[in-house]
Amino acid sequence: MDMFEVTNGGTDDAVSELFLKNLCRGKLTERFKELASVRPELVKDGWVTGSLVTTEDGSTYICVYATCSHKTFINNTTATMYEVVPESVGRYIRRLDANGKKIFTGDILQKKYDSDYRGVVEWDYERAAYKINSAGRSLFDIQYIERYWKVIGNIYDNDDILTTTYDKHLW
Repeated sequence: MDMFEVTNGGTDDAVSELFLKNLCRGKLTERFKELASVRPELVKDGWVTGSLVTTEDGSTYICVYATCSHKTFINNTTATMYEVVPESVGRYIRRLDANGKKIFTGDILQKKYDSDYRGVVEWDYERAAYKINSAGRSLFDIQYIERYWKVIGNIYDNDDILTTTYDKHLW
């Protein structure tokens, strides 16, 4: 078996809805890193993007591919999933950076024209909004993120780039 595969009853609509609403990214666990070479087009630098799936035993997976069969009396869905480190999972915020790259929670952003201004994309539960957090100060107006900010890494692979300028304020 190349990857962890699961077959469940489901419908085309249910699977489409799952993929559209829950685009996430996660870092492969050590035991799944060796599988990255099996389908390299699905893995980039040890990361996979797809829908978040958690199991009853607490394992965390990213579903990268699913197919549905609706020609039988019982609809079946087969999904290809990779196990990921739970703490590394970031949700797509439905925004692109200045270079056209998708932005996920946990990404480190830097102002496009001023490298001294950096922050981390986070979800604020009190305001129910995404924000850029820098030294405990938050920028909630992310509607112009495409013009002024670019992704320079993430807190899981590149936390060292925060130490130099993270204490400076966004404004």
